[in-house]
Amino acid sequence: MYHVRYTESALQDLEDIFGYIAMDNLDRALSFALELKEHFDGVLSVFPNGGTLYNPDKGIRKHSYKGHTAFYHVPDAENVEVLHVINLRKPMTARGIEI
Repeated sequence: MYHVRYTESALQDLEDIFGYIAMDNLDRALSFALELKEHFDGVLSVFPNGGTLYNPDKGIRKHSYKGHTAFYHVPDAENVEVLHVINLRKPMTARGIEI
């Protein structure tokens, strides 16, 4: 199994998702943020190269779950690094994200 690590940007993305949902429902915000992280941890730790290749030049892949996409790369034979977790309804360029 691979070790899944989240960059500061990815952790901030998860906090932003939590904050947005929490404006309407704090309990759901907490459960959904945990659900997202548990899903990405579970899938990426077992199938790190299973995501769609997003940027072949940088080796960046993406995997989506319930409308949210994790962008990540596999730097070595033991680790997966999640770069961002975002809802693609708002374009990445509008967020100032370039992957």
